[in-house]
Amino acid sequence: MPDDPIPPTPPTPPPPAPPPPDDDDDDDRLSVNARRALRSVRTERNAALEARRAAEERAQALQKELAGAQGRLRTVDTLKRSVLEQAVGAAAAGRLADPADAMRLIDLSDVQVDDEGKIDTAKLREKVDALVRSKPYLAANGRPSPLPGGGDRQAPPSNTMNDLIRSAAGR
Repeated sequence: MPDDPIPPTPPTPPPPAPPPPDDDDDDDRLSVNARRALRSVRTERNAALEARRAAEERAQALQKELAGAQGRLRTVDTLKRSVLEQAVGAAAAGRLADPADAMRLIDLSDVQVDDEGKIDTAKLREKVDALVRSKPYLAANGRPSPLPGGGDRQAPPSNTMNDLIRSAAGR
């Protein structure tokens, strides 16, 4: 069938790479001075390769050490944040209806936990005071604030059966 297309021929693989030259084969043809220079260069190369290997091993060890230190730092930061949250909760307890509001609403960027876990509690109390002054509706005053326009609410009138009989009897 002359109309059939000719199938493409697969590409030929590249020829194999020649083997690396054997360093010892050239030694026979070199002069004494050239052999000494070649040995010196080989020694320097081997020393450089060994130094590189040692440096790579040291770099890997330092990377592992760095990863461990970063993990410990994250743990310390988490613990400091927890201590700060506890201190804010303690400073806001009894002063805010919901002490968790203090963590969300107070700028704590300048309140730091030192390495011993201590916090400037006076500064923290000042921040809670400022929050209560700026948003008094968050304060814990023992009863909920009245709705706007609602005023104070009176207790509903008592409607027990005895009260109904008394009101019907006129007493």
